[in-house]
Amino acid sequence: MPPIPFLRRKLDKLCVPVSPLSRFSSAAARAFVPFYGPAIARHIANFSVLDAHFSPLSWPRPNERVWILSPHPDDESLGCGGLLARCAVANVPAKIVFLTGGDGTRTTQFVLRVNPRFSGPYDLLSIAHERQIEAKNAARELGLREETIEFLGFPDGGMETMWETGFSPRDPYISPFTAKMRVPYENARTPHAPFCRQSVLDALVASLEEFQPTLVLTTPAFDTHRDHVASFQFLKCALACAELEHKPDFWIYLIHHGIWPVPNGLHPEKRLVPPAHLLRDAAWHSLELSDDEIEAKRRALACHATQMASTCRYLNAFVRQNELFAPASEF
Repeated sequence: MPPIPFLRRKLDKLCVPVSPLSRFSSAAARAFVPFYGPAIARHIANFSVLDAHFSPLSWPRPNERVWILSPHPDDESLGCGGLLARCAVANVPAKIVFLTGGDGTRTTQFVLRVNPRFSGPYDLLSIAHERQIEAKNAARELGLREETIEFLGFPDGGMETMWETGFSPRDPYISPFTAKMRVPYENARTPHAPFCRQSVLDALVASLEEFQPTLVLTTPAFDTHRDHVASFQFLKCALACAELEHKPDFWIYLIHHGIWPVPNGLHPEKRLVPPAHLLRDAAWHSLELSDDEIEAKRRALACHATQMASTCRYLNAFVRQNELFAPASEF
């Protein structure tokens, strides 16, 4: 979930026009709101770089095989929806692997309970099953077949702890959200696999070796969602362990990083630009999208109804003229 969504909406309204607010210093922002001052300062700075441009990408390349690790159902559409739509049109093989089922979203659970459009059930496992259906519908809107999708079913909100602590089949991680200690989804790659580091690596290595990708993508280690950080670490390790015919290119796409993207809401005529303080931290590249690809991405995101119910403006902020990627080797 994006941080402080109410403050995000208020700031987006304040940040038009850009030029007067771009003169605010970090010190002024901290004085204005002591706790959120640094976040506000960075948010304001983000408006000063909206005209930045980056090296264009010509993906997919001939004989490309695209493999995407998505921490949760919706991250694939947010970060790579346009790329996936292009792969579908070009008949380029693609695979979307969902690390978790999105079964740790208390905010989504609350919003669905009070939203008359949703009739339940509201337990987190049922919401995760619904998110799987949404992911399949989103893939269909992007022009992909259902077999493009693979669910691993590991615990939402617990991936970084599993990466750092390890756990074991005899002493697995227990999800504080579902109280499960094994993959609870029968349609997962490894149903009933214990929640531990080795189970995740085994599943990822098996998927990579089976698909033999030329290009792999996931979220970066500087993403501010802990599952997204773990996604990077797990994939980096899995790539080192997998027996692949050719070493694939490893790239990242950013999803969470403070009050970003800016401006908030649906602006398909605008460009996606990294947070201002990250502009010099990576060799960012831009995938320019056609009108059809932008529209396919918008429709795919609309399929994630459980997330649209609580963070509609945030999700729509990724529907832009382009998508951003950077080589993982930069980090």
